[in-house]
Amino acid sequence: MKKLVLACALITSAYTSIASADTQQSTVGYSIGTGLPYFINAEIGSYSPEGGMYFQVGQSLDVGFTFGWERVVSDNNKHALGLVVGAVGVKASNREIECEKDKDPSIGGAIGCAFASAFSEVFDRRSIYGLGVSYNYSFARAYHERGWKMRVMAGYGEQRASKENEATASIAFRYQF
Repeated sequence: MKKLVLACALITSAYTSIASADTQQSTVGYSIGTGLPYFINAEIGSYSPEGGMYFQVGQSLDVGFTFGWERVVSDNNKHALGLVVGAVGVKASNREIECEKDKDPSIGGAIGCAFASAFSEVFDRRSIYGLGVSYNYSFARAYHERGWKMRVMAGYGEQRASKENEATASIAFRYQF
């Protein structure tokens, strides 16, 4: 319940900030897409020919929230570089399974432990929150116009469960409305 309230508060504050940044040249846009490690990406942002700012929500087995700012760096308005703060990727939490501590497991216990370890490795991934950089490419049209986009992010931050610092990267393909 706390996560839901926090997510609603973040989305509301991001929308308010982005809508207030809307000027004659910038427009509020929405996008949805897919990528790695977040297989569902939703975004709201204020975009102009010079660049933009956005709030992105990524959903994998964990939810990640990212705020970003990008600046267009090409004459054809298709390439943008930026800074991000928030979820920059995911990593397994590396928690030790209790049965791995057992010195003399039974055959059934060993098989069960193997399944638990494999299940944990796949499904126990948590977001890494930190700072990073982004590169955005617009396939069909300019940065601020609707169409297909690709964003690559690389960053460094702390994984929530293990409290370890990690470098990570992510990629997303999305359609901007």
